[in-house]
Amino acid sequence: MNTSTTARRQARKKAESRDEVIAAFWNFISSRGLLTESVRLLQIKEGLPAHLFQGVRMTFDLQEHSLQTLLSASIAFRNSNRNFRLLTT
Repeated sequence: MNTSTTARRQARKKAESRDEVIAAFWNFISSRGLLTESVRLLQIKEGLPAHLFQGVRMTFDLQEHSLQTLLSASIAFRNSNRNFRLLTT
């Protein structure tokens, strides 16, 4: 019976931790609207915080591989879009 009590506590703690990560993700996202465009672009250029990616994964219930695919696609799209703009200007 001790094992089931321990397992329940660990599961509850894990769920609370997951909820905290998800809440932090949404707080980060909602605060983007308060930034000026130049500050937002500077933050993107400097790099986004690592915990943000964990928040994305947990918020949208993604497997690690799916998150990697999503981020790779985003980077590839951004680079192809930049190359397209360079060719058309």
